[in-house]
Amino acid sequence: MNPSFKFLLALIISIELSLKTSLTTNLLVIIFAVVYLLTQKIKFKSLLFTLLTPLIAAFTIFATLYWFAPQPNLENALSLSSRIYVYTLTICCVSIKTTAEELARSLEQNFHLPSKFAYGVLAALNIIPQMKRAVKQIRIAGMMRGVYLSFWSPVLYFKAILV
Repeated sequence: MNPSFKFLLALIISIELSLKTSLTTNLLVIIFAVVYLLTQKIKFKSLLFTLLTPLIAAFTIFATLYWFAPQPNLENALSLSSRIYVYTLTICCVSIKTTAEELARSLEQNFHLPSKFAYGVLAALNIIPQMKRAVKQIRIAGMMRGVYLSFWSPVLYFKAILV
């Protein structure tokens, strides 16, 4: 399937489910997404990571709406917390066989987005590995001088931005 149309389908599903509060629909979309990911032969470790990553956000929404609300509603809390999984899994279904470059070029060709936008997105995505390398190099250089730059250090990221 065309990457831009897969993205459009995921966007339509997400908008539809954000307007309608239905736990049953959310669970059906989650089940279909997991089955689709299994048919695409996703690694079990990747699927487990995809299912565990949004757990903190889903639990936070559930706890806020059920335990700390003046009028707790279990179905509403479950419905809104399951949306996190719907959004995560639908985007995972789109991105499982699609690279960022394919998606950007497809959006440019099919939806006539400006080429500057497509190349800007690609540039932003391609700078991430270079930023990781720069942060690692700056940390090593700091350690050689006897300065420990922790993960939270603003000096580390300021220097990385300058690079």
